[in-house]
Amino acid sequence: MEAFTITPTEIHNALTNSLLEYRQAKKKASNWRSEFLDSLVEARAKDKGTTIESETKTLKQIERQRKQARTVKRIRQKGQQSSVTMVFETDEDGRHAMTTKDDIEDACIRENSQKFSQSSNTPFMTSPLVDDFGYLADTEAAEQVLRGCYQVPDGTDPYARLLLDQLYVPWEVTEMAPISLEISTDEHKNAWKKQNEKTSSEPTGLAFNHYKAAAKDPTLAEFDATMRNIPYATGFAPNLWQNITDVEILKKANVYDIHLMRTIQLMNTELNLNNKKLGRDLMSRGEECNLIAREQFGSRKQHQSITAALNKQLTMDLLRQK
Repeated sequence: MEAFTITPTEIHNALTNSLLEYRQAKKKASNWRSEFLDSLVEARAKDKGTTIESETKTLKQIERQRKQARTVKRIRQKGQQSSVTMVFETDEDGRHAMTTKDDIEDACIRENSQKFSQSSNTPFMTSPLVDDFGYLADTEAAEQVLRGCYQVPDGTDPYARLLLDQLYVPWEVTEMAPISLEISTDEHKNAWKKQNEKTSSEPTGLAFNHYKAAAKDPTLAEFDATMRNIPYATGFAPNLWQNITDVEILKKANVYDIHLMRTIQLMNTELNLNNKKLGRDLMSRGEECNLIAREQFGSRKQHQSITAALNKQLTMDLLRQK
């Protein structure tokens, strides 16, 4: 490569020239952006079968929102935080600062091990229920619960017994045809159109932007759809999908106590999209059978989670007036 053959002086001169070219090009950025949007409008209108006027209106609105979002981020300094270089861990000896990479990782592992093992003594994780259901509920006892004919063992926690009585499959569901397990190429392509290419994923697999770009190629889209469909239809998990990366993020700005941080899990990109399909199909079937609770506002059409919070606030206000 040229970088390994030229002298440090030539490298410095090339970098200086590149910066000058960048500064000159930056002055034309707004014009180039407008030209790009004009070409994008025509492409979108042709692809969607809409008019250029409607696509122009949509893109102008998107551009305004992006500009406003960038302004808000600059004011709030959101997205400008540096990497976490320290966490605090509290034990019986007090509060300790962890500053090295190994110490921070060990503290995160200890916290997550404690956080995600809190259910180890609950009824379904102990005998007799764990003997009947295992850890994946893939036993005959689980099928009996769905059919409503499971005989609850003696000594079972009374609240677990009440829960088991409500886990049968309603007759409205049994009367309908099973949900399709097919992932067609067209469905695959449409799904990737709606995904944000900046979404993080488990790093050992390909990222969102790879699949989003591949969905535009007919051959790659068909191949990727098939690779998603095989695990989805058969129920097995590829080895690559079994890697999960735990990431600690701050709940509150500048609060680095490990027990006050939030743990999120990054999963394989294809697994993520399959989980979204599964949730969407199940919610759709629940809506068809009228089985979704009235107080369920999230993940539903013509519903907003904020409405539930508003209803709660208004209810509390009315109660205080009495």
